[in-house]
Amino acid sequence: MKKLQPEEAVRHKHFLRGYYRELVREISFPKRRAAALALARRVGGLVEFRQARSVGVFLPLSFEIETAPLIALARREGKTVAVPVVFPEERRLRFAVLPDGRPRWVKNVYGIREPFRRDWVDRLDLLLVPGAAFTLRGDRLGSGAGYYDRYLARRPRPKTIGVCFDEQVAVRLPVEKHDHRMEWIVTPTRTRHV
Repeated sequence: MKKLQPEEAVRHKHFLRGYYRELVREISFPKRRAAALALARRVGGLVEFRQARSVGVFLPLSFEIETAPLIALARREGKTVAVPVVFPEERRLRFAVLPDGRPRWVKNVYGIREPFRRDWVDRLDLLLVPGAAFTLRGDRLGSGAGYYDRYLARRPRPKTIGVCFDEQVAVRLPVEKHDHRMEWIVTPTRTRHV
């Protein structure tokens, strides 16, 4: 694949995001539910998950795999579960403890739920990362805002697992120097250490 110029890469990424989101939207509800349960079993079997005391988990949008079974598993194992909170004016991401019970939510500028009450988690052992698509080499096509890449540029960096539907695994994706590779890619049917 020829190396894309920055402006070409942006256009290519925009097209690919739409393509993979449309693929996910076509997945039936029963298949989505089964996929989420299978994903939780696979992630739960990883030593990185079992050893983690704090886990960052995203609350999915309509084109992302459901994480509720993963959250339930992490809680059963006594882990601190944290969810992302965005600060658009600073283009920064932080993680807040996901409250038990029926927490009060607010929606951020992207329409993603965030806890109203925020107890910050400064260090995560493990981070489950969403994406429009991943490769089995750990490359990730995110949403385009760069929040996760900026978060992962900090140190200490948590172990990373890119999680998605099987339909979101690509052979190749355009990658730029600021893009961070995942250490693991996990789908409902595959577990791949990079």
